[in-house]
Amino acid sequence: MLSRVSILQWVIVVFSLVTVSGGLVLLLTPLGANLPGDGQNSSALTASVALIVVVVGLILTVYMQSAEYRRQAEIIDGLQEIRIILTIMAARVSLARTGGDADHSISAEERAVLLNAVKGPAGRFLNYMRGVKDKEAGEANAPTRWRTIFLNFSMVVYATDIGRAGQNVIDLLQVVDDVTVKDIKKYASKVISADSIDKIRAYEDDIIVRALKSMYAEQAQRAIDPADMARLEGMIAGLQAVLMQDAQGRAGWAELQKTLPKARAGDPEAFNYIASLYGALVAPDDDEPQG
Repeated sequence: MLSRVSILQWVIVVFSLVTVSGGLVLLLTPLGANLPGDGQNSSALTASVALIVVVVGLILTVYMQSAEYRRQAEIIDGLQEIRIILTIMAARVSLARTGGDADHSISAEERAVLLNAVKGPAGRFLNYMRGVKDKEAGEANAPTRWRTIFLNFSMVVYATDIGRAGQNVIDLLQVVDDVTVKDIKKYASKVISADSIDKIRAYEDDIIVRALKSMYAEQAQRAIDPADMARLEGMIAGLQAVLMQDAQGRAGWAELQKTLPKARAGDPEAFNYIASLYGALVAPDDDEPQG
């Protein structure tokens, strides 16, 4: 389905073509010569359609500007909200470090305000900016505090002692202060564009996500400990006993037959898959063998 902007753009294109082609037809073909008015018909038609194009163009301009203005206002409001709550937290960090605040915990209200702001337009804008800044820093081979923005948010939101999250609070305040009016005007419209999904995917993951992906990928390829391999047949027997109890389970067991030979051959990915199924279905409280 075409968006309102696309429809208005097509209306402008169509009427522009009608204006040009209609004027040429009346001027260059016998049709124009046979009509009274000596060219006045062409001028009148051209002027009328041009007026329609101008009106539609004005509507499109006003619509796009108003949508962009609203998005910029939402981002600015969200950034201000994030900055205010972080400033309050910074003050509490100072009090906690000097012994002036007996309660060092982060309240549920503080967590809720910060999380809601991060989930809103300002947070989505910061996520987009993280990708931009990370790419720029990578090309310049330079460090950037933007790379750890979500780590810092996590440390602040889930800290049990505000005094221990002081550096994270300061780093986040500096990130918010790094955002300029130019950045907001340049990237606000991109955040709400469908193309932003592909843009964000093109940027590298958050540094913590990258580390986790690397760790799990390495773990999946690591050789399996012989002690864990010794438990494999027991896990397979346990899964069979559970899955063969009903039709859905039997279908799952049949599907699992493709993985069992790989696991028995020592394939880390297949072994970890069997171990995770065993931990989830048979012995959720047991420690799963790790590859």
